Amino acid sequence: ETGIRLAGGERKEKYLMELAPDSEAIVNWQMEPVTGVVKGEFKVTLLGNNTKQLICPGEILIPTPAVKVGFSDPGTLRPGQVFNCDLYALNLIKAKKFTLDVKYDPKQLRLVYVSRGTFLVENGEMSYWSGGQIDHDTGRAKLIYGIRENPFSGEETILARLNFLVVGDGPGAIEVENIAIIDTDEGQIPVELSNLDYKIEGDGQ
Repeated sequence: ETGIRLAGGERKEKYLMELAPDSEAIVNWQMEPVTGVVKGEFKVTLLGNNTKQLICPGEILIPTPAVKVGFSDPGTLRPGQVFNCDLYALNLIKAKKFTLDVKYDPKQLRLVYVSRGTFLVENGEMSYWSGGQIDHDTGRAKLIYGIRENPFSGEETILARLNFLVVGDGPGAIEVENIAIIDTDEGQIPVELSNLDYKIEGDGQ
């Protein structure tokens, strides 16, 4: 098969103990699409005693999954705690570069630094990267960006890792703004954003 693969734990061979003349049987396989393809091709070969080998080719159209960008869950937060938060992207196809801003509440969090994610590591080498400009007063990191030499297609990758110090308490959010992920054709890839809502536990909570 091309464009699709057997799901984990699935077997290529299926066996029917008996199949009477003029009867029917349904045989199922669980399949997974290969990231970046729009069509899957397969071939089923029927073999048995007193039967002639029959080969049945087929194809299926594979819907393109939405590209999603969001933050990893840092868990329980308390004042004085330092934590890392990954900004991930799912289902990218032929992505070459990105740029984005991050917004947070400076009364609750202090952004210590921004480091590159796995998206910007190619064959053990570091791709071009900028951690942006951090404004501690307004709670923003602007113009975080990276550029790959070769396009990336994959189910999951990390664009950037954010290192925060908790300085306050209460509910809040970390948000992505002005994001643009560009593919090999210099087109902007549509994304679904999920911001991170959190609650920092204070004294007595």
